[in-house]
Amino acid sequence: QDAYNGYSVLKDNAKMDENILTAKTGMMRSAYRSGDYDNAVKVSALVEIDAVADSAQLREAVYVRAKSLLSTSRRSEAVKLFERLSAQPSTAEGAEAVYVLVQNTYDSGDFAGVEPKVYDFASKCGTQSYWLAKCYLVLGDSFAEPGNLKQAKATFESLRDGYASSGETDDIQTNVKLRL
Repeated sequence: QDAYNGYSVLKDNAKMDENILTAKTGMMRSAYRSGDYDNAVKVSALVEIDAVADSAQLREAVYVRAKSLLSTSRRSEAVKLFERLSAQPSTAEGAEAVYVLVQNTYDSGDFAGVEPKVYDFASKCGTQSYWLAKCYLVLGDSFAEPGNLKQAKATFESLRDGYASSGETDDIQTNVKLRL
């Protein structure tokens, strides 16, 4: 909250457009990281319409707003933003957006709809292997839920044998073991 307030003062006193954008971006990040999702939504909208924001800043603003909306149970609004982000699946934000949409498809009970989304993402994900693996976990779950345990097991075993962990916080292999 202190960081948010500091950036707010900077925004009110800055004269140069770049400094104002820096302040808004700082406010957005501070609000999001402190769990102040309503302010994160408001400020991310200001960043998104800022004339000097570049494509990465615009993408981050949409991402923060989507995640904040999801955190405040405004799922339908968030899904629309995740759909926008998913148009760039090789970016970190776009890849996570695809995963959120795949998970949303699964959560809505459309198990058959998961498979084409995952395979489409696999052809476009670039270096986003973590999010692709998360999608394959959902794919395996979508096979298991209606009782296709053989296909689910094959999917999980494929992840177990073919996925290289990206670091200590990578939870893919733990989730594979739980499912198997």
